[in-house]
Amino acid sequence: RATNAANKKNFNGKLNLLFVGRLEQAKGLDDLLSLIEKMDRTDKINSLTIIGESKTLPKYEKWAERLPVKVIFSGLLSRKDVFRHYARSHILVLVSKSEGFPKVIMEAGAFGCVSIVSDLPQIRNVIKHGHNGFILHSDIGFIDHQNFQTILNDRDKLDFCSKNINSAAKDFTFEKYISAIENAVLRQAH
Repeated sequence: RATNAANKKNFNGKLNLLFVGRLEQAKGLDDLLSLIEKMDRTDKINSLTIIGESKTLPKYEKWAERLPVKVIFSGLLSRKDVFRHYARSHILVLVSKSEGFPKVIMEAGAFGCVSIVSDLPQIRNVIKHGHNGFILHSDIGFIDHQNFQTILNDRDKLDFCSKNINSAAKDFTFEKYISAIENAVLRQAH
C-alpha cells in the first residue's frame, strides 16, 4: 500500500508539508514555523499538517494564524490515520534539536514522503542530502530559510529523493527489525 502511494506521488503541484511529533520547541516545531514565516514565497506550499499534541497548543495555533500557509492541527491520530497523511503529503519536516533515529522518517519514506531533517549524526547515517532526503544545517542555532526554499523549488530532486527514500524504507520494515533481533538472540545463544 505504501509503495503504491509512493509511485503515485507527484511533485509538480503545490506541496503538502507534514510534521509528526510532540509539538514543542525541542522537536523543532518553532523552527519549522519560523522557517515558513521567513520564506520569501510560499505559493508552492498547499498546506502544513501538524500531527501531535502539546501543552502549549494555543501558542502554536496563534502563530499559525499569522503564517501565509494553511496550517492544520490534527492532534493525536491512530497509525492508520497517520499513514493516510503520509500518503497525501510530499514533505516531512523534522528539525529536532536532538534525536535518536526517528522511525517517522522511514514510515513517511515508505509512502514516498521526502524528509527535510536537522543535521544529527543518527539521521545523517541514513539520510543522504540530495539523494533520499535533505539535511538542513544550522549556523548558530538558525536554520537557513533560503536553503529550505531552494529545496522546495527543486521538484526534480524531490521526485528523485522520493523514489530513493521509498526504496531505502524497505530495509527498515518491522519484519526486518524482528528478524535482526531474532538473529542477534540466536547468535548469543550459540
